[in-house]
Amino acid sequence: MTPDLAIEICLALKLVFHQPLRQVQGMVRSLMRLLGLSLPVPDFSTLSRRGKGLHVLQPSPEAKGPITLIVDSTGLSIHRGSGWNETKHRAGKTRKSWCKLHVGLDPDSGEIVASRLTAERIGDETALPDLVADLETPVARFLADGAYDGTGVFTSLQDKFGLEVEIIIPPPSSAVPGLNDQRDAHIESIARDGRMKWQAETD
Repeated sequence: MTPDLAIEICLALKLVFHQPLRQVQGMVRSLMRLLGLSLPVPDFSTLSRRGKGLHVLQPSPEAKGPITLIVDSTGLSIHRGSGWNETKHRAGKTRKSWCKLHVGLDPDSGEIVASRLTAERIGDETALPDLVADLETPVARFLADGAYDGTGVFTSLQDKFGLEVEIIIPPPSSAVPGLNDQRDAHIESIARDGRMKWQAETD
C-alpha cells in the first residue's frame, strides 16, 4: 500500500505546479527516473481516492521561550446570500453587518497564537483581555498600534504576563505622561529623539 507521505508529496506538487493528477503522476515518475530511483509512484486514480481522506499532520512550532506578541484587528463584512433574491424579486438590499477579528501573532514562528471574533462596536482595548486570556505561552514583548494605547491595556497585559513584559505601543502626539512607567518612557524618548528614531529603536 502506498504510504500517506507519498500521497501527500504528490498532492503538494499538484498544488505547487497547478497540474491535474494525471500530469502529476507522469512528473513524479520522470523525477524518479532522473534520480535513478526505483520507487513506486501512485497513479492518478489512487491519488484522487486517497486524497479525500488523507490526514495531514501539521506540526505546530513550539516556542523555546517567551515570545513576541503582535496584536491587531480587522473588520469583516458579513454577506447574506449572493444577492440573487434582490435581483430576481427586486427586493430591497439587505443591510450589511460587520464584525471584528482580533488576532495575536508570534512573528518568529509565523503562528497565530490568539484570535477572537467580536461585534464591530467592541474596541481593540476592550477586546484585548479576552484575546490573551487563554494564551498559555509566556510573552516577553507586546507590540500593537496606537488603537491599544490606554491604561486598561497596560494593566491587563501586566496582570497576565507579569510586570516585566515589554509593552510597545506608539502614543499619540498629544499624549501626556502619567498612565504607565513604560508609556512615559516612550513619550520621553519620542520628545527627545523624535518618533522615527523611537520606531527604529523599538522595531
